[in-house]
Amino acid sequence: MSIDSPGEAVAALARRLELGRFERRVLRRPGLPGVVFCCVLLIVTANFLVNGPYNALTVTGMALALLSVGAWVYVWFRRTRGGLYVFTGGFVDAAGRRLVGVRWTDVVSISTEETSYAVNSLPAGSTLHYTLKLRRPPRPETVDWTLNTTYTDVDQLAGLISRRAGVPITTVRPPGR
Repeated sequence: MSIDSPGEAVAALARRLELGRFERRVLRRPGLPGVVFCCVLLIVTANFLVNGPYNALTVTGMALALLSVGAWVYVWFRRTRGGLYVFTGGFVDAAGRRLVGVRWTDVVSISTEETSYAVNSLPAGSTLHYTLKLRRPPRPETVDWTLNTTYTDVDQLAGLISRRAGVPITTVRPPGR
């Protein structure tokens, strides 16, 4: 079994939903804010280890910081081991123990929105996310599900879903643009 082939739980869900033959896996990557937060915690902890002061509050804070970093690394490995598995009849998203299976016929609409960030009115970056409205039979209502930049090649992935589902991608413009 290759690393890109679906695991047993993903394959079982795909068989149950009758999604067809496996085509490819789209990897997940860790978010940049989590990486920055963990680096800051590690730098502050290292600074306290080198320069002190050593008291109960500092030691407790350092222990909590290291536990937070450890928890984030654990979650990161669990999430990146999964991914979005594309089949001929739909896809399955695996993030840790959470599995979401969607048939192409259950995709009702796809919209995209770009969010720009600024620090002191200087552009600091932007994120792009796609919101999929999904039909969840046998219930009549739809649910929203978001594809964001934690997926590699999110633009190509959204285009693939749009083509396979036969649904155009609509752009949402924020107010003032």
